[in-house]
Amino acid sequence: MQGADDRRRFEWGWVVIAVCVALVIYLALVPLGFLLWQSFFTPQTAEVAARFTFGNYTEAYGTPETWSLLRNSITFAIGTSSFSFIVGAALAWMNERTNTPFKSLFYGLSVIPLIIPSVLFTVAWILLASPKIGILNLVLKDFFGLDHHLFDIYSIWGMIWVDGLHYSPMAFLLMSAAFRAMDPALEESAMMSGASVAQVAWRVTLKLSWPAIFATLLILFVRAIESFEVPALLGLPVGIEVFTSAIYEAVHRYPSQVGLASAYAVTLLLITSVGVYLQSRLSSRGSKYATMTGKGFRPRQIDLGPWRFATAGIFVVYVLLIVVLPFLVLVWSSFQKFYSVPSWKALHNLTLDPYRFILTYPSLATAVVNSFLLAIGTATIIMLVTSVICWIVVKTKLPAR
Repeated sequence: MQGADDRRRFEWGWVVIAVCVALVIYLALVPLGFLLWQSFFTPQTAEVAARFTFGNYTEAYGTPETWSLLRNSITFAIGTSSFSFIVGAALAWMNERTNTPFKSLFYGLSVIPLIIPSVLFTVAWILLASPKIGILNLVLKDFFGLDHHLFDIYSIWGMIWVDGLHYSPMAFLLMSAAFRAMDPALEESAMMSGASVAQVAWRVTLKLSWPAIFATLLILFVRAIESFEVPALLGLPVGIEVFTSAIYEAVHRYPSQVGLASAYAVTLLLITSVGVYLQSRLSSRGSKYATMTGKGFRPRQIDLGPWRFATAGIFVVYVLLIVVLPFLVLVWSSFQKFYSVPSWKALHNLTLDPYRFILTYPSLATAVVNSFLLAIGTATIIMLVTSVICWIVVKTKLPAR
């Protein structure tokens, strides 16, 4: 009887695994197949049927503009992922490995930007650093008596700044987990041997966490190269195009050139596939970065001495840039019918009409309920499915894992 129960549980376990694998295969192969299929067809209209062609690839990659798209996309993705990683990893190291004061408070505040939609975060920085209406530019011009702006958010560096700031909390969370799980024995040995804090961080901590570093950089790179809001709002107005904005423009032509957009998307697919392949090769050699320990450990914090106040200051500046300033400018804008730069005169134009409109909106309750259902349902399903998939990849020797 006990054996029958064991077999039943065993069979149900394989059913769960099969369902999760089938779902992942479906979500991966169906969009991929549709993407490749559409890339070989002309637009379909009411008068002309779609037909097979290689013209989409000729148009996408047979012009000099293609190299400009590729250069801008790679520059934007590498710059954004590098910037967000450096910021996030540095803050994670200070949070997990040092005695910086008020770390718990900073930890909670630093993840707030992940809650703010990317489009709102980008709009906030437009209102802060636009050459014409940016509050920071206007304040600094008046304070220093300048006749030109200091910041231009409508540039490739402005795009990297905004997207990098917005996704630095992701790097912070991923690297915090890596540093927290690392055995500190080698770091303590290095410090006892006379190594400085910088030498320990560079030669021990970062080298042991190399698989986590590469995985974090890959996630950030993929997120940056497929980012749309920042290139659309900051790049398109000044003629800076990347592949995602080129895809958007191709889809919104008439007739809609989905085939051309799909041909552009193939490049993004190839670029990210190379990164995923390299990450899989590195993960297969993860034992090179493992440390041996016979019992539980508690990471020892590095005493920074007076420098701990400097690291606390870095946290304060970071929170100002990603939370306080964007939040304040959005709150200021929400009390106005038409945006105006903060001034004594503008204070007389404040109004609650936008909030009255939202609170009396007929579909407000439905929108709130749908948002909660979407968030909770998506998070639950994704965690259940990816937990099973991760178990298959890490803990089994199933073929094609």
